Amino acid sequence: MAREYTDWGTVEGTGASSIDHVVSDWPVGREFTEGEVESEILRRGLPTRGAIRRHLETLRDRGYIQRSDQPQGWRRLR
Repeated sequence: MAREYTDWGTVEGTGASSIDHVVSDWPVGREFTEGEVESEILRRGLPTRGAIRRHLETLRDRGYIQRSDQPQGWRRLR
């Protein structure tokens, strides 16, 4: 059985894919914190692994998000 991936290149059904789904559902330009991502993952009942910052850094490296000016903040780019 082949693995399925999110539009942002993460294996589906993982904690990291939960982050992809939450952040990609928000509009481009939206600023957010790690805490907001975590709250939304829990609200939706998605799997989590507790490594939100690490995956956000991966998404930054892939060009989907960047750091924002707010403390602990991020901004969706595309």
